[in-house]
Amino acid sequence: MNRRTLPAIFLAALLLLPGSRFARADESDMDRSVLAPTFVVIDASDPETLIYAKNPDKQVAPASTTKIMTCILAIEHAESLDEIVTVPTVATRLKSTNTLMGLKNGEALPLRDMLYGLMLPSGNDAAIALAYHVAGDVEQFAELMNAKAAELGMTETHFVNASGVYKGQHYSTARDMARLAAYAMQNETFREIVKTAEYTVPANEARKNELHLVNTNRLVSDPKDSKFFYEYTVGIKTGSTAKGGKCLVAAAEKDGVTLIAVLLGVTEGGDRSTRIRRCFSDAKMLFENIYETLYTPVTPETLGLDLYEQQISVENSRLTDPEGGKLTLSVRFDPDAQCLLRADTVEAIRSDPAQLTVDTDFASESVTAPVQAGDVLGTVTFHYRGKLLYTGELTASRSVEAYDPADAATPVPSETPQPVASLAAPQHLSAWTLLGLVAASLVLLVLLIVLLLRSRSKAARSKRRRKGRRKQRSVQA
Repeated sequence: MNRRTLPAIFLAALLLLPGSRFARADESDMDRSVLAPTFVVIDASDPETLIYAKNPDKQVAPASTTKIMTCILAIEHAESLDEIVTVPTVATRLKSTNTLMGLKNGEALPLRDMLYGLMLPSGNDAAIALAYHVAGDVEQFAELMNAKAAELGMTETHFVNASGVYKGQHYSTARDMARLAAYAMQNETFREIVKTAEYTVPANEARKNELHLVNTNRLVSDPKDSKFFYEYTVGIKTGSTAKGGKCLVAAAEKDGVTLIAVLLGVTEGGDRSTRIRRCFSDAKMLFENIYETLYTPVTPETLGLDLYEQQISVENSRLTDPEGGKLTLSVRFDPDAQCLLRADTVEAIRSDPAQLTVDTDFASESVTAPVQAGDVLGTVTFHYRGKLLYTGELTASRSVEAYDPADAATPVPSETPQPVASLAAPQHLSAWTLLGLVAASLVLLVLLIVLLLRSRSKAARSKRRRKGRRKQRSVQA
């Protein structure tokens, strides 16, 4: 795969495209509509930017949304989802006020089953069993939780247990829980668990009956005709404590955009059942509103990506190829290709198209003739800040014929005819012929030097004789 910068002509064309305007719901309207005293909504690909927020840094009890951290730590510390987790006695002696998976003392289950028991019915017994399995006890597991929280930048969070039961020093914020949720949702195992509506754990020797687990997140598990069911929901966790109130961390994914809503500390607004239902309806309302008003379907043509071209050299092309084997590739997208983008993202790309990252991938290391017009020779992908926008096919804009040996005997016509030389082209000389020529040249050079020296010597002698005769005549006089 090759990473390329966008051609200047493509960037110029992109800048000339007409702009777009998008509507957005007023933030104060969202504050009034949502019952939770503290909430945030983020795009999972950019967890540090809050789309909507109210009291995002207020410390509250996160209740069983704590189990998001418990689950992701258990997954990351596991060698295999099939490894066996043995249930400790302490996990089976919880009060009836706890939400339970239904484990028996000494029961041994695959880690996979234990994770579903943790996240779907919100089993506190499963949370304790996992803490013992991973770290030896709850206290040491809490140290791992806090270390991970620090790693993720959850600066206003502190955990003291794996289940989220109310403790004074067990707290978090909507902003921090959004960071945690965005991180956890990157793990495929985690995503698969939290989007599951129902799961069955088979019976075993310690427990004679199977366990039918139902997700407490009604956005996922309710019937499709329920007002709480939301078709784009992909998780993740509910929470509830008497003092901390009702909580919900929910995620939805639509056309490649994953939104995460965190609603915490709902202690007012009807009875406990009414409050959690408001969490579901408020999260659904937030998702629908944001997808409709803040994001818009954008096609490659909208961003001008259909103008993208790339030039390559084709090997084995004919000597008579009019472009010397150079070939321009065009991009072809699926007719239904589109993604959801925020208005500010669209405008950012329009104002600075160089922010796009372009990767090309060819079927082979080199392109060899013959090539037919329209042939698919590779693919090109466009990313923005790590987010995949589109993938297109790179197609040949023209045909390129393969090399023909007859071309070697046929001179390539030039634009301006050149006069034909009357002399025959020189023939290649053998090594012995060249050696003979060199030797003859040396002999001639030596002869020339000898003749030159003799000529100079003769001239010198003649000069001395003339000088001697002049001297004799002078004496006689």
